[in-house]
Amino acid sequence: MCVQEELRLRQESSFNIMTTTQGVGSKKRKRHPSKKFVESENATQTNQRKAFTVKCFFCGKKGHMKKDCIKRKTWFEKKGINTTFICFESNITEVPSNTWWIDSGASTHVTNNMQGFLSIRKPKEHERFIIMGNRLKAKVVSMGTYRLRLESGHLMDLIDTCYVPTISRNLVSLSRIDELGYCLSFGNGKLSIFYDSIKVGSGILCDGLYRINLNPEFAKTLLTLQSTVGLKRSFNNERSSTLWHRRLGYISKERIERLLKNNILKDLDFTDFDVCIDCIKGKQTKHTKKYATRSKELLEIIHTDICGPLHIPCFSGERYFITFIDDLSRYGYVYLIHEKSQAVDTLEVYINKVERQLDRKVKIVRSDRGGEFYGRYDESG
Repeated sequence: MCVQEELRLRQESSFNIMTTTQGVGSKKRKRHPSKKFVESENATQTNQRKAFTVKCFFCGKKGHMKKDCIKRKTWFEKKGINTTFICFESNITEVPSNTWWIDSGASTHVTNNMQGFLSIRKPKEHERFIIMGNRLKAKVVSMGTYRLRLESGHLMDLIDTCYVPTISRNLVSLSRIDELGYCLSFGNGKLSIFYDSIKVGSGILCDGLYRINLNPEFAKTLLTLQSTVGLKRSFNNERSSTLWHRRLGYISKERIERLLKNNILKDLDFTDFDVCIDCIKGKQTKHTKKYATRSKELLEIIHTDICGPLHIPCFSGERYFITFIDDLSRYGYVYLIHEKSQAVDTLEVYINKVERQLDRKVKIVRSDRGGEFYGRYDESG
């Protein structure tokens, strides 16, 4: 509430109009002495009109600001953007999440609880925010049809209800339920809800607003579901060894017992410590790819790749290195290079060397198609 009040004061101070006075030029003109006072008075009035005349940025007319423009408000009503509502709270105590209140100033239904929605959809472009009574905006997470079970058992479906987690109260728009055919009567601190001339619900005056009397079982369900979502961690068994096995990065049972001996963990229950499927999947080796070509003799397939650029160069200034590995023997060569453009020259050096040593020809050179053998990387330009 303090933050909202500060924002409201900042917004009010931004609308203050600063008046300025213009100085007289250096050139002086001769004026008739009898017209001196009249001209000065007219100039003062003209300057005041210029200083205090404001222009609307919506309709372009002068005399009013954008926030007070009637055409802008009418345009908002046609577009359905004006979802302003007013909620009066006489105390700062926390309102239960399973209570619903009638608000005559609200133009849409608002809730802070996801439990009870029959259908949910994403808000449209003009439905993403609702404007509060103090001109602050609240984000709408989702929208849908919310079903209320009244005290008499009647089901009231609130169409286009906005789910706003930052709202403290669940509000029922009086104008919206009036469109659905409901009739409400107020008096002596009591509320009566009629549908087709039949009384289907009631309410009482509390904290300056009328609270709807809901079905006790329905209200209890909403409160239980809300507390379940908020206290989800309380249902975890802190003495479970499987739980701590997952928390500590899937360590072994022996390491957990070692932590117990060192009094790092408290007494745990190992009755639920069973075979961990995630650990089995993580230790599985990858199967050989089907129909993969494997060399049957030396220099039949050569695998090559380049690594770099390295942040710290070698003593001779190289920032890259290229590897050549034989597929059969897994024997590899490593060459240091300055640029990727030297990959072709280094490949020629390697092929000439191994072909002379083994008296065989290189048949296949396999790379990751990085482009280093096509002249795409040339740091020198």
